[in-house]
Amino acid sequence: MRFPLLSLLVLSAAAPLLTGCARNVQVPVTTPQYGLQMRVSLPPIQPGDDLDNVRVAVELTNNNDLPFTVSDPAQTQACLPVVWVNGEARRWELHMRRAKDQLVTVPAHATYRATYELPLGQYAGRQRPSGPEEYQLQLFYHPKVYSPSGSFARVIEIPSNKHRF
Repeated sequence: MRFPLLSLLVLSAAAPLLTGCARNVQVPVTTPQYGLQMRVSLPPIQPGDDLDNVRVAVELTNNNDLPFTVSDPAQTQACLPVVWVNGEARRWELHMRRAKDQLVTVPAHATYRATYELPLGQYAGRQRPSGPEEYQLQLFYHPKVYSPSGSFARVIEIPSNKHRF
């Protein structure tokens, strides 16, 4: 079977449209997490409790065969908190400069644990209201990854779990 060149070009250009594939669709780019996982936990918070300074516990787990040197997750500048109310992110403004990083080394197949004071009132309101709303805290950890040894620093994003409070 012989087809003219023009008909082959038209068919090849129309094939993605006829098969349902869309062109030029923007797919969100995910940052490689290099085998690092983040978990967040809070103390029990009751309705009416003050949310100004809450002790947040973070766990950074390294699932690699090599140790990784990263920015300390207990720095407020390294973790951006997002409070979800009934599945929607609550708005807030960032007024912070990134200072010099404090580095921690997480051994291979180990977990680094730290706690720090989070001014949760800036993100979720002064007090936890009583009501049927479901509040969740999620941290977006933006460390500079300095390892494995000899590699240059990369900035990545690691979202934590959503912790209900």
